[in-house]
Amino acid sequence: MVQTRDSCAAHRQEDIVDVLLSISRVSHRLASNLALLRKQRMTNGGKTHEQNERPFYVHQ
Repeated sequence: MVQTRDSCAAHRQEDIVDVLLSISRVSHRLASNLALLRKQRMTNGGKTHEQNERPFYVHQ
């Protein structure tokens, strides 16, 4: 089966859309995890339990 240039271009565009959607999902998950971490740290008064870890504060 021979693909035409248009079908190859359409397939490439679909691949690009898939990659961008995956990046969006990962970004959303990362933002959610960071928000959860911020909430946990704030409930601990910004103090950490690790000896060499710096406190994590988000400036808004």
